[in-house]
Amino acid sequence: MRLESGSYAIGVDVGGTKISSALINSKGRIVFRVEEATTQGDTIDLLSQIAKLIQKGLDRSETSGLKIKGIGIACATLVEKYDDDVDWETNIPQIQGSMLKAWLQENLTTSLPIFAVHDHITPILGEQWVGAARGAKNAIYIILGTGIGSSILIDGKPYNGVGGLAGSIGWMLLGPNFMDTVYDEGCFESFCSGTGIARRTIEEIRKGSKTILMDMVDNDINAITSELIFEASRKGDPLALEIVQESALYIGIVISNLISTLAPEVIIIGGGIGRSADLLIGRVKEIVHLYSQRYLAKKVKDGKIRIVPSSLSGDASLYGAARLVFIDASA
Repeated sequence: MRLESGSYAIGVDVGGTKISSALINSKGRIVFRVEEATTQGDTIDLLSQIAKLIQKGLDRSETSGLKIKGIGIACATLVEKYDDDVDWETNIPQIQGSMLKAWLQENLTTSLPIFAVHDHITPILGEQWVGAARGAKNAIYIILGTGIGSSILIDGKPYNGVGGLAGSIGWMLLGPNFMDTVYDEGCFESFCSGTGIARRTIEEIRKGSKTILMDMVDNDINAITSELIFEASRKGDPLALEIVQESALYIGIVISNLISTLAPEVIIIGGGIGRSADLLIGRVKEIVHLYSQRYLAKKVKDGKIRIVPSSLSGDASLYGAARLVFIDASA
């Protein structure tokens, strides 16, 4: 591949399942990329893996004579913006308490600036840069996956909140009947995350609901996943259709509240479940038209406020991590 000249950044997306690192130019084009499953080893193992993937990008840029401005890291754990201390973990327990930036600066062959933030921040930056939120100043990226969160853009800038935890919509209450679950994993998340959708489906099967899902998993009920449920719904399975529509109802309620509160120009549905957004958006819009603030509901209906799937899929946070570098380089 021919690598064009210009400014570059290394973007890194550190997740509980996989780590991606890419060399991305200032126009938002990936020119080199590596990815590995996240190690299940200890803290040093994980930090070493992150450093190794970054180093591959550094080596590639050096052999190609490319100018890198910095390294941006999105991490599925709490990182105080541009500070060093990883204070609290979600699904990456081995990184808790580590000094991420200091360790990398000591172990990488570079003095480039490193920017590390919570991955609640980066997806909307990626979508604003080269995705579905291009041109928007106020936008929300909803992450529907193993967990649920959101990435919020206000007046053209990501909104962090205290500790970078703004956007923790997985904890939204859906009503008093759900309050007994909120202390466990969050109310909205417990129902509409990938694991939540699978759990609700399995509960219905154990109550006697018939479904093609059991044939799809050779009667191993614990092998049922949200991905398979969406696949079954496309085949017209009644239980899967019911679960998907119920999930769309909850998602629609949350989006109605977000629109009434923040009045964004666009809401983007991403994450693993976001890949099946075409099965959700119709019902979501119906709920928004009925229950969001009346003037804003009309804006959704006439397309002035858009509800759309992610155009960057699983790479929104990777692009957003690189974007951090260019934003700071131009500040």
